[in-house]
Amino acid sequence: MKFILGLLLAGALWTESAFADPNTEERRYAALSLIGDSITVVTYRSSTGSNLDSNLQRSFPVPGSRIDKMVLLAIDKSLGQINHEANTVLLVLDPATIKSESENLLDGQRFNPGKTLDQALKQQPVTHLLLVTKYRADAKIRILDGDEGSGQLEGVGFYIDRRMRMVHTDTGEEARGFLGPYTYFKVSLIDLATSTVMGQQLVTSGDAHVAFGDEDNTDPWNALSADQKSNAINSLIKRGISDAVPALVKADGDTK
Repeated sequence: MKFILGLLLAGALWTESAFADPNTEERRYAALSLIGDSITVVTYRSSTGSNLDSNLQRSFPVPGSRIDKMVLLAIDKSLGQINHEANTVLLVLDPATIKSESENLLDGQRFNPGKTLDQALKQQPVTHLLLVTKYRADAKIRILDGDEGSGQLEGVGFYIDRRMRMVHTDTGEEARGFLGPYTYFKVSLIDLATSTVMGQQLVTSGDAHVAFGDEDNTDPWNALSADQKSNAINSLIKRGISDAVPALVKADGDTK
């Protein structure tokens, strides 16, 4: 698929797109991800006699929209598999530019784009928007056939448990704790002609990684290298998008 890289809105917006003919009646998609402004590291802390989330949370900014671009490429691939002739406009907005506008984009079944996003969408020959936003829910990190986790997670990040005793089912090796990359987001399909949310899919996924057999690295954070952490997040994003996008598009009858 060919892409055209353009610069719009004085540096606030980039578009990667294969432009469709605006005179055709086929559906034309834009995609926007708003989950990648930061990575959150959530560390489990036990609590007594309280329903409040006692976990330690630290957020770190992500430069260059790297995570959002992962999401957009996953959407583009998913739509291309559904319809080989699909032409998708991939939007990347500067988080600082859209921060104040992004908080009220969705109001029930209504889509309320702020000035920046509204202007960007009107400059593109698109009929529908696939919007990816952060979603908050109970922590569930997959370990074998079960889930572990305490408190709640949102967006993209890593959950660390330093207290759980882990045993390798094949070798019997033991380790203390695990590292859980996670992605918690919502994908909304929006009809731009009516500003209506046509459907939504929730993605709440996380996988546990354990540093078995490394006596020098007892901290679960070191269960993955920096590159492996990035790859783990990208894999979760691809998995979530590959389930969510077809479910939305096919449920709405667009299976060309």
